[in-house]
Amino acid sequence: MREQIKLEKDELTNMYGITSEVVYLQKPYWCNVTERQLKLSLIRPRNNTKYDYDTERCWPLIVFLCGGGFEKIDRNVWLAELAWFAKKGFIIASVEYSVLPYTEHPEPTREIKAAIRFLRANAKQYSINKDKVCIMGESAGGYLAALTAVTNGDPFYEEGPYPEESSRVDLAVPFYLPSGMGKMDNSALHVRTDNFPDICDLVTKDTVPMYMIHGTADQLVPYEQSIRLYDKLQECGVTNSRLTLIEGAYHADALCFKDEIKERILDFINENLGR
Repeated sequence: MREQIKLEKDELTNMYGITSEVVYLQKPYWCNVTERQLKLSLIRPRNNTKYDYDTERCWPLIVFLCGGGFEKIDRNVWLAELAWFAKKGFIIASVEYSVLPYTEHPEPTREIKAAIRFLRANAKQYSINKDKVCIMGESAGGYLAALTAVTNGDPFYEEGPYPEESSRVDLAVPFYLPSGMGKMDNSALHVRTDNFPDICDLVTKDTVPMYMIHGTADQLVPYEQSIRLYDKLQECGVTNSRLTLIEGAYHADALCFKDEIKERILDFINENLGR
């Protein structure tokens, strides 16, 4: 069969690329004798030729944090799923952070905030709209995403380069997060978590909106952990927050990442970023 067709471009007609070795921070390591790099991976519209996309556009940013029980992480493991959001008009930055026992609270959160400042400092290069930032994460990464959000503007967590830039996020989307380490069985973890703050203790009327997703059959983090955070947000007046419980879904279940859930998240993000 031979055919010739005409296609129309729209604002989301873009080609996308992955940049997977972006160094956002160099940290002292091994008794302060050596240094190690912390990296992030980007999914963004290509900017190589005139037909890739409009080079003058900038896009809202989703910062993503992988889970791993606070003791392991692979920033690239969720990129395939995150590409769905890139195709909906977002820059995706999946951020590496230090894990236990090689670091302790509050270092991971300080690193994540440093990554956000780095991205804002390089917003033009990466076509980022620095005024529209969502943070998203799953499991341990969901906890850190929520902690990053509830500590907006807290100088205790601000450390490192680009101090002239803000680390503020506008909303958070934590998947199956442990909102309070002291409120659940941590026997499956091999690292110290007793010094991690309870997210609910840090929620105020000024906390940004959050959208929690959790499976009711989660075998690692009870879904009540998301309920307690949702209830606290409502109590404090952050009433545009949401909670979706997925019946029968396990921890990191594929059900949590179905397109139907992504569409709900997209609606929440667009609503709260004014898109």
